[in-house]
Amino acid sequence: MGKNFLVYALSFIFDRVDYLLRAPDQPPFWAPSNLFDLIDSQIPSGWEFCITQSSADYRVLFDVFGIHSILGYSLLVNEYQHYVGIVEREPREVLKFMESTLVRKET
Repeated sequence: MGKNFLVYALSFIFDRVDYLLRAPDQPPFWAPSNLFDLIDSQIPSGWEFCITQSSADYRVLFDVFGIHSILGYSLLVNEYQHYVGIVEREPREVLKFMESTLVRKET
């Protein structure tokens, strides 16, 4: 494919890791990491970690989908409704994503 994408979050599902990505002019989406070559392994400053089993709101992600943890920007790992809004591509939550990740411009 030859394109570079910024990774906005990581989701750990059993033995798989998914990336939260965004293509130009598109809302963010989750994609399996094995579809990409990792170019830069640094974790951005300000990222936070959520263990889904330890959170009342996020526990459903473990129970239903096997997602045991999420690493990413603060809003994603601290506000479950934002997480759901990103998955469902709700315009209000996509706008919040754009505002909270504006600092990390795509290369």
